[in-house]
Amino acid sequence: MSDALRAAIDPSTFPMIRLRDQGMAYIRFALAHQEQHRLATAPTSRGGRSGAHQRRVPTLPVTVRECMDEGTVVVGDPLRVVLRMWALARGIASLVIAAFRSWGEVERTLTG
Repeated sequence: MSDALRAAIDPSTFPMIRLRDQGMAYIRFALAHQEQHRLATAPTSRGGRSGAHQRRVPTLPVTVRECMDEGTVVVGDPLRVVLRMWALARGIASLVIAAFRSWGEVERTLTG
């Protein structure tokens, strides 16, 4: 997953654009690796999650902090923003997988 996110980074773009691109990379990765996505987010026998979803990629907090520094994200705890962004991207990926929708159609809707 980390490689997929890092591929979405272009240092010449604004941090908010990079943040969007990183979220889109997560969704694309989840759709291309549906079984890994399902296993990483599946409940365990102990009632929790597998833990794979908790491995944070340093790229996201850095980009969120840059967005805060430029004023496009309200200053606060970057981890809270990262977790919300991750939950949103994970939710979108899960819905696309469950609904068997065309990713191209969803991507056009999300990116306008």
